[in-house]
Amino acid sequence: MEIDTTKPNAGRIYDYYLGGSHNFEVDRQAAEQLLKLMPSTKPGARLNRWFLYDAVERLAQQGFDAYLDLASGLPTQGYIHEIVPQAHVLYTDHDPVTVAYGQQIIGDKPNVRYIQANIMYPETILQAAETHFGGQRRIAICFVGSTYFVDKPTLRSIMEQLFAWCAPGSQMALSLLAGDVQAFTRSQYAAIYARMNATIYPLELPEVAEILGPWRIAEPGLLTLGEWHQLGEWRGEPGEEDADQPLDFYGVLVTKE
Repeated sequence: MEIDTTKPNAGRIYDYYLGGSHNFEVDRQAAEQLLKLMPSTKPGARLNRWFLYDAVERLAQQGFDAYLDLASGLPTQGYIHEIVPQAHVLYTDHDPVTVAYGQQIIGDKPNVRYIQANIMYPETILQAAETHFGGQRRIAICFVGSTYFVDKPTLRSIMEQLFAWCAPGSQMALSLLAGDVQAFTRSQYAAIYARMNATIYPLELPEVAEILGPWRIAEPGLLTLGEWHQLGEWRGEPGEEDADQPLDFYGVLVTKE
């Protein structure tokens, strides 16, 4: 598929916020306009990516060598196949432009595959995972930066379907939009995303356990993404650690016992 550089793409905008090079002028202009409306967008994107990095490092230390990534976006700036280069990785996204560009970025890596699939229909993704991982079901799942675009009943159903498919010992890293929204009210958040033809579904903190369903929360527990990142090596720019960080993004590792 030929890459359309005349329209902004969400994956390339995200890459721009992360300091990557896989974006075009149309993406950069859209990203800067979005920042004027919602300044927390950039630190939120960076914290989500740093959480993914920290979570995958923990999962790799536990011996996981198969990773299913949901709603992946562009696999740039320290993504899973770069953190654990020997692992088998399956990336997924519903957007054909993002998938086509992502496949170009990955190139010829036999252990890494990127497919077009919608997280709203996890059975299709799990069929692909069954093939890519050679029947292995004790896997690590990453669901980072996108759970809050799924309504609560559907998200709970997805969590249950993933749990039913995975073997005991599997783990999942999730980031969530929950708790008190700091700089914007929920209605303002919703209005901004509506301008991008997207709907968000923030959670109240007491709802998190219900959404996770049968999955058990593992150490270090449900923390803000800022707290997660303080557990590891600082990955931002010098002095950036003193900047205000959005407190409404949370990260958690869960396990199937």
